[in-house]
Amino acid sequence: PPTDFHQGAVVRTRTNTTAVVSMTLSQTTVRMRPLSTLEIQQPENHSSTLLDLWNGALYFLSRGAQRDVIIKSRHGTAAHVGTEFVISVDDEKTVIDVLDGTATLTNDAGGVTLVKGDRGEARFGQMPTKTNHIAATNLVQWWLYYPAVIDASDLTFTASEYASLS
Repeated sequence: PPTDFHQGAVVRTRTNTTAVVSMTLSQTTVRMRPLSTLEIQQPENHSSTLLDLWNGALYFLSRGAQRDVIIKSRHGTAAHVGTEFVISVDDEKTVIDVLDGTATLTNDAGGVTLVKGDRGEARFGQMPTKTNHIAATNLVQWWLYYPAVIDASDLTFTASEYASLS
């Protein structure tokens, strides 16, 4: 069911789970991949929403004003200009793949501007880099939602399995 989140809220997905965070004022949708952790914060300038991606991956779609949502990670900060992108964070790096529009990836060592088809990487203590162009069709396929078609009568459960579902 839908839940209202406020600054300081932490959204975490587990194995085999996803989450969608919709921000109506900024016309932004964030889809979280399994095993992702995201904190909703208030930035210093109070004019944007700040999302802190601790780990995992997000699909980001915004048609709102530029930089109305900022995503930070331990390696860098991503800001958008009417953008659609995928951002992933692991222990070593933050990677952003721009599917549409423009985004920036910055950290204390510098920054890079990314356009449609660009991939950027940020690592600790190093200036973010722009790497090879991406194949957006392959990258975004797993973000699309296709509901499963299943006939419940085809499923068989033991009594204990059935009890655990209720």
